[in-house]
Amino acid sequence: MTTPEFAATTAKRIEGLLMPGEDVRYAGRRHWLSYQRAIGCYFLTFVGIALTLMLRHPDGPVFVLFSSVTAPGSERILAEYAAVLFFVLGTLSAVTTAVLNWTLIMAITSRRIILRMGLIARDTTDLPLSKIDIVMIDQGIVDRLTGGGTVIVRTVSEATTSFVAIRQPTAFRNAIISAMEDAAAASQNGNASGKSA
Repeated sequence: MTTPEFAATTAKRIEGLLMPGEDVRYAGRRHWLSYQRAIGCYFLTFVGIALTLMLRHPDGPVFVLFSSVTAPGSERILAEYAAVLFFVLGTLSAVTTAVLNWTLIMAITSRRIILRMGLIARDTTDLPLSKIDIVMIDQGIVDRLTGGGTVIVRTVSEATTSFVAIRQPTAFRNAIISAMEDAAAASQNGNASGKSA
């Protein structure tokens, strides 16, 4: 579940977006799998470094299986440039993802779901709980093993919003359903009291 400190921090960040009487029920967080591109680039960097070392010392103890490989200078230089390129791409991807994760707000309030992202230019999506039709979870094998996944929310107008690579997607979905039930019960109580008056 979301820690109270994180929920309080998220509530503080979206304080200007909350309507009177609205409170934050749950705050979602991105999963470390959101860094998968950076991880892949760093893995390819490691492969490039390994190839560079192999081509510099083809008879070295680590690369005994490749002892027959000759090492012209062009292949070694190409491997070095590839390693540097993938390292730069991995670092750019990691920084971009870190900024996105830091600025991203995925909050469930008593009235709506708020998805807000962006550092300078901000994109905000509000999904009123009364308009939500279906809440689905999409998890692959890696997601299941690591506790991540994607929550897909579809509204009655067939519009879909995806919360990609989030931690504990089941808890996020359950919080949406619970907030929807509470909002529906409050609406029914309000209608009943209005009719009785």
